[in-house]
Amino acid sequence: KLCTRALRVTTSVCNQAQKSATVWLWSRIAMRVQLAVLCLAPLLVCATNPDGFPNSLGEKPLLGWRSWNLWRNDDDFTQSNVELQMKAITMRRRPPPGSSPNTTRVSLQDLGYSSIGLDDGWQACGTGVNGSFHNASGWPLVNFTRFPDLAGMNARAHAMGLTSHFYVNNCGCQERGRTGTHYTKDPAFAASLEFDGIKVDGCGPSPNITAWAVGANATGRPLLIENCNDNDPFRPTANNCPYNMFRSSGDNAPSLLSGISNLLDTVPYLSVARPGCFAYPDMLEIGAPLAGTPTACGPRMSFSESRAEFAGWAAVSSPLVLGFDMANTTEYDTWWPIIANTEVLAINQAWAGSAGRLVAMSKQNFTADYAHGSVCEVKLTRSMPEWTVWGKPLPSATFAFAAVVINAHATKPLTVSLPLTALGFAATDKVVARDVHLHEDLGTVRQWDIVNLAPHDSVFIRFEKQA
Repeated sequence: KLCTRALRVTTSVCNQAQKSATVWLWSRIAMRVQLAVLCLAPLLVCATNPDGFPNSLGEKPLLGWRSWNLWRNDDDFTQSNVELQMKAITMRRRPPPGSSPNTTRVSLQDLGYSSIGLDDGWQACGTGVNGSFHNASGWPLVNFTRFPDLAGMNARAHAMGLTSHFYVNNCGCQERGRTGTHYTKDPAFAASLEFDGIKVDGCGPSPNITAWAVGANATGRPLLIENCNDNDPFRPTANNCPYNMFRSSGDNAPSLLSGISNLLDTVPYLSVARPGCFAYPDMLEIGAPLAGTPTACGPRMSFSESRAEFAGWAAVSSPLVLGFDMANTTEYDTWWPIIANTEVLAINQAWAGSAGRLVAMSKQNFTADYAHGSVCEVKLTRSMPEWTVWGKPLPSATFAFAAVVINAHATKPLTVSLPLTALGFAATDKVVARDVHLHEDLGTVRQWDIVNLAPHDSVFIRFEKQA
């Protein structure tokens, strides 16, 4: 009876049903019972995750935008500028790439990009206890000069059909050693302002992501949880994933080699990535940093490099999180053919039993000098394969598989040949192919041959067995 009552009063968490005021109050009382009893009971499952994490969000890879690549913690990171990005993501400006010119114009939101997220910089540094940004009661303190009305911002986001995400356990204004943990008050604060998710970083004084999950669920408001290198567990297992998406690498940099390195770091976790628990090699660096911003990165990524990174992320079911200035028409038009490619987005969002895998890589390696961090602040060296192939199975009445080959060399064209058996087809299968970058049917193929693939370029193909 206790379990039955707890299930009834916590339907807002387990089923995301509309909450009445009574359920809202009772869910707070019953939450501890739910976490301690229901989600550990073998016969009662509150979510798709095998461990029973009471959250059914993140069933598909997140599509959205975050603030860090555009502004970091600069003075331009303000509520008014974030709201300009909200408007930009909902504006219907162009037809989808590959469609006829008279096709109806669509927005990024129409294509599935529905999330807007704050990163570090919203907090009132130094105004709290011991120079922190939390008061004596443990509540976070907001920089009202930058963000005068977060609740109003979120209300406008919701009116546009968007979700809004918060950032906690901050790296900026370092609090480690200055305050206690914030597992309860920070999620409650986010929920009170009607945020829809939290990104939990790994820098602050609260290093237990499971405790964050408990705190988030105790609010009674469904909050999508992003684990940005927090601990306990640092990475998921098949039986334990108390978050909806998890960083599988270090910080990405606006460099294709950084992106490939992050994909390689993601490989060990692809076998446990799944709906509600997707691996995430960090934000896409398309259009980053802001044009004209001096960094240690050199030139921004080219169109071909950006398309290759986007394809790699899509092929392993990673969340696709943009960071460029969507309100800038020139920037928006430049990257539209990549980020609005409906065929690539469909591959990213599809699920057929696997998030994706590293299909093949060259036997020849080269020494790659690359960077991590949004302005390439961390310099690294790595032995890297000349080319890699990433792919995933797709829903089909027969069998389908999407795969992208990426040339990591900056100056050397490459030729790659791959038997279709490497993708999961039988040697006797009749297979048709389609180039999803170019929106072109390629007819029947017996082997995948790529001749003279340009430096830092990619080819992305959808293969399907004919009935």
